[in-house]
Formats: sequence, structure tokens, C-alpha cells
Amino acid sequence: MVFPFHDRKRLLWLLLALASMLSSAYCFFGWMNAVGQISGWRYLPKYEAQIPRLEREAKVWSALSITLPFVAALLLGFGRRASSVQPPTDPARSLTYPTESVTEKWFAPVMRYFRQLVISFLGTLGFVAGLFVLGLLLQKLGNSR
Repeated sequence: MVFPFHDRKRLLWLLLALASMLSSAYCFFGWMNAVGQISGWRYLPKYEAQIPRLEREAKVWSALSITLPFVAALLLGFGRRASSVQPPTDPARSLTYPTESVTEKWFAPVMRYFRQLVISFLGTLGFVAGLFVLGLLLQKLGNSR
């Protein structure tokens, strides 16, 4: 097996999360393109009629580029197996371990999602940087011919 990953369902969720991060990076550049066209076409009578369409387009691109990393963070958590560590059932042994409070039980998933969100934003920024470098390389190859 080339990729040592035993849980195929988890792999599917990870690939969907990566696709969501890549889509967010692509939407970021779509938003940048729309904003650049809007600012470049302002006060030009020839393009004045197209600006409202571009403004709607920019809103959609920005909403997608902001929302997709949150979706990717959620997808990163799917397919994860529950921890096999169980608290001791023997009353004598349970006295040595403090019980988990209600706040800790509630706060653990929030912190786990926050870690996944940080991973998602870093992945999205990595894809933005990669797409930017790829665009620069393709532009240089196109200009050198």
C-alpha cells in the first residue's frame, strides 16, 4: 500500500477538507479578480453597466472564500475514531483521578474544532501561496515565448 492509511472513511473526509481549502483559495483569487476589475472600471462609461454584476460576483466570491475554511475544519473532524481510553470503574482507583468537569467535557470539542480551524486556515493560506506561485510561473512561461 502506497499511502499507509487504514481508515478509508477518514481519508475521504481528509480529501474533502483539502478540496474545500483549495476551493477557498481559488475563491480568494476570484474575489481579488472581481475587486480589481471593479476598481479598474470605475468612472469608465463603457464598463459602468457591468459594475453591479461584478459587485454581486465579488460578494459571492468573498462569502465562499470565508466560509469554506470553516467547512474544511468541520470536515477534518469527521471520521475520527472515539478514544478507547475509558475512566476506571473501580471506586478505589477512581479516587486517584480527578473527575472531568462538565465544563471540560463541553470545552474539549470546542478546542478540538479550534485546532482544526487553525489547520484549515493554514492549509488555505498554503494553497493561496501555492496558487500564487503557480500563477507567477505560468505568467513567466507565457511571457518568455
